[in-house]
Amino acid sequence: MNSSSPINVLIVEDDGLVLMLLEDMAQELGYQLVGPVCRLEDALRLALSRDIDAALLDINLSGALVYPLADLLREQGTPFIFSTGYDERVLPARFQGSPLLQKPFSLETLRQSLACLKLAAKAGRDLPDAVPAPPPKLNS
Repeated sequence: MNSSSPINVLIVEDDGLVLMLLEDMAQELGYQLVGPVCRLEDALRLALSRDIDAALLDINLSGALVYPLADLLREQGTPFIFSTGYDERVLPARFQGSPLLQKPFSLETLRQSLACLKLAAKAGRDLPDAVPAPPPKLNS
């Protein structure tokens, strides 16, 4: 990958509002979007047919778990981050320690997560286990 070429990010998300936020932010930050898609079958098809540098994956896509796609991306050497409202205990053993973006997330946390994806994609390697944690929730 040329260092000046845009990063092709596959976005897999089934919540329309979250999807719009992800699309807007990713485009604003200069990422080239692949998809986005909201169904596992469509995401698998894209992962097999398109040039994808990195991916942001919602874990639960209307009842279908995204793990087969994560397995495929891992085999291809494509870095990814899971995006979910659940905590890391929902991850199967093979994905324990994988980067996780907790919903709801702030725009800054998303920005940092996408920056981690970009660095990993440019370096052609997996992401570090730690993705910036979201700020603590404040009780009012």
